[in-house]
Amino acid sequence: MAHDSKKKTKKRGRVLVVDNDKSFLFALSKFFKGSSLKIDTAHSIEKAIEQLELTDYDVLATDLNIDSNGNADGFGMIRIARGMHENIKTILFSDVTMHDSVVYEVRGEADPTPDILLEKPLSLIALEEAIVSFISP
Repeated sequence: MAHDSKKKTKKRGRVLVVDNDKSFLFALSKFFKGSSLKIDTAHSIEKAIEQLELTDYDVLATDLNIDSNGNADGFGMIRIARGMHENIKTILFSDVTMHDSVVYEVRGEADPTPDILLEKPLSLIALEEAIVSFISP
């Protein structure tokens, strides 16, 4: 999927956060400013795909409900990201209480399971700890 004319960049600690809540993405950017992590944000699956084509991310963190109309979800975003970057680690956050067993019951084994599930309201400190757990040696 990456275009030949575009070169992917790879730096350790690259993270893509996808959420349709632009105020959350703004707060997240402020929180991580000055951090050793490189956080990119996308407010839609389309924007996320564009960024995934250009950058080799270590971690994808995505909201379950990316699209307020219910047309796109975090499981689809995880599937796309893993299709483009086999080793990407994934974090799914949602205001719906979920556990691994519930994810399999509701979605079935055909859908991807995230590496970490976080519940909203999302603590940025908890998100940072989840990201660092993937990045740190």
